[in-house]
Amino acid sequence: MTRQALVRRIVEVLPTDTTIVEILETVEPDEEVLGPVELKEKGFRIALDDFVYSPAWDDILSTTDIVKVDFLDDSGDASGAGRSHPGRRYPPRGEARDAGSLR
Repeated sequence: MTRQALVRRIVEVLPTDTTIVEILETVEPDEEVLGPVELKEKGFRIALDDFVYSPAWDDILSTTDIVKVDFLDDSGDASGAGRSHPGRRYPPRGEARDAGSLR
């Protein structure tokens, strides 16, 4: 979801049992986009796309079900992205899975 879609809560018209709210890597976490916390409370599953960790994500990360890390992108540090996160981690489609990277 884009920042605008998160702020406008467009996803709320969809069924919670079959919808995963995927937050795009272009979204900057701030007070206005903390909606995923509220969406999680309503029953939606939350995913972060091409996630690169920074402390600004802590509030959203604590409610995230799926963290997608782009292991082929050298623009940020993904090394700690999923270590303390209990959710599932998936590489984007088409990327080779390193046997030890997703455990």
